[in-house]
Parts: sequence; C-alpha cells; structure tokens
Amino acid sequence: MSFLVIATIVAAASAAGFTWGRRERGRQTPPGPSDRVDAVKKPAPIDAAPVEEPRPAADLAKLALSLGDVVSYERDERWLAGSLVARDGSEMVGALFFAPEGSRHEVVAAFPAPRREIFWMSAVAFESGTEPPTSVELGGGILQRKARIPVAFTRAGQGSPDVGDSGMWAEYGAAGGARAVIVRTSGGTYAFVGQGLAEGEYDRMGKGS
Repeated sequence: MSFLVIATIVAAASAAGFTWGRRERGRQTPPGPSDRVDAVKKPAPIDAAPVEEPRPAADLAKLALSLGDVVSYERDERWLAGSLVARDGSEMVGALFFAPEGSRHEVVAAFPAPRREIFWMSAVAFESGTEPPTSVELGGGILQRKARIPVAFTRAGQGSPDVGDSGMWAEYGAAGGARAVIVRTSGGTYAFVGQGLAEGEYDRMGKGS
C-alpha cells in the first residue's frame, strides 16, 4: 500500500475520532451543584470566628488588682488567693479578693475603671432579711447604703465562699472612709467591713498571673 493511501486512511480516522470525541463530550451530564466552582465551600474569614464568653481571668484584668497579688497597707500585707466577681449583665460591678490569714480570711474589694479605690476589709457576722438594709451598724459606726445591685457571681482561685450563682451586692459608706460590702444570696448573708483606700494609699507589691 502506497504512502499516499496510508496517509489518507490515518487522516480520515483522526477526523472521525475528533468528531466522536466532540459528540461524546456533548452527551456528558451537565455539572451538578457539587461540581460548580461557586458551590465549593470557602474557608471562613478570620474575623468570622465565634466570640468567646467573658471568663473570670478576663474580668479580673479590668481591675486595679488581680489574683496572686500581694497588697500592703501600712504594715499589713495580704496575698490575694481567691476572688468572687459580681456582674450585672455584661458589666462587672466589683470583685472581692480573699487573703488567707491563718484561720481567717481578710478581704480586699476592687472595682473596674474608672474606680481605682479599694476596700480594705474583714469578714464580720451580720444578720439581715432578704433585702440589704438602707443603713447598717458595722465596725462601730453607722454606714449608709450607696449601691444595691442584683448580680451574678463567678468564683476563681482559692478561698472564696460558695455563695451561689446570683444574689444582691450592696455597698455602704460613711464619713471618715469607713466602707462595707454585703452580699445577700439564697444561701445566706456575707458582710465585710473596713476602710476605703484611694490609689496611692496602698501598694501593689506583685502582679498576679
């Protein structure tokens, strides 16, 4: 068979194959939703990550003091081993820090900015009804109620009392700097009384982690 005849047969076969291939491709099933580019799941943007709920550690970062701090006033030093944070919704009201002193626990109250004062207090026995009174006699004086706020509680560290999940936070004050905090919950009443200290009147000797 001559070269010309062979070349003619190859060319005809190639043309037929090309035509068949186009016809077969024409019969293919159209791409479904999973085959389309716009149906491919793209990675979520970084800023779409879920927002975490506030944690106790994040709450304490808003305060002038933190867990693990050693705070001094005059000749008294307190190591803040535990905390009880009070929140009104998403807003922090304040925190009570508990410092073990032998068989008893002394207490330091701190508040979110812009308040920089602290309350240098001790736990005292106190009985009240379901409602914190408008005035109390504590520490040898009469203190007037300055705030009464329904709150939720979060504990951290060691030594803080288990007061339950919610209750009432009441602050008291009197001339001369006397201060008190009363926590009223379904489990009972916890009262703390002492002295209010402005920033500069106390020393924060160590920063808690």
